[in-house]
Amino acid sequence: MKVKLSKEEVILLQVVAKLHGISNLDIVPMENIFILNVDLENTNKLRDYVSDRLLESGFDIDYNPTSEGKILERLIDKLFTE
Repeated sequence: MKVKLSKEEVILLQVVAKLHGISNLDIVPMENIFILNVDLENTNKLRDYVSDRLLESGFDIDYNPTSEGKILERLIDKLFTE
């Protein structure tokens, strides 16, 4: 699976992945985007990790998404597979 990501999405995804012991993400920089090459199993794992991070730190006291939360929500959408 190939997932198009922005620079801010890549940075946050790398932070989340590192927290879970993943350091070898296959991310290819392109002109204005980055491409994440990932198999279905790891896509699901990454989505779960990003979802956990969203619940932990993605909302303010009034449950509105923070700037990090908005990026995490985009990542979850992009990592969704059927």
